[in-house]
Amino acid sequence: MSKKNNKKALEKKIQMFKKLNVNKSVSVTLMFLSENGESSSKTIEEATGLKQPEVSNAVKELSEKGWITTNKIKTPTAGRPVNFYKIVSPLNEIISSLEQNEMEKIKESDEIIARLREVVSERNA
Repeated sequence: MSKKNNKKALEKKIQMFKKLNVNKSVSVTLMFLSENGESSSKTIEEATGLKQPEVSNAVKELSEKGWITTNKIKTPTAGRPVNFYKIVSPLNEIISSLEQNEMEKIKESDEIIARLREVVSERNA
């Protein structure tokens, strides 16, 4: 696949995640890690064009969901260790989790609509 086609495919995946209410920085970070493996936040920033706070928020959300892990690696010089992130859940599992969330929202909406119909019917009776 050419670089141009690869970029279009990536953009399409990100748009689909967005339609499932996954924000852009989370989608971009997730796709980058799935295609490139374990990476530092700096690498993610440079490769994707995301800003540092966007990557930080994305990896925080992905970590909270249990989809990625953080590996702190000490640098040879003094200073803070560098965080490396790696996907631990297969993409199909992540998609299934998103699907489950959407199904729960639909069920919740159906219940609200049913209750609304009851209330409206009672008032009109």
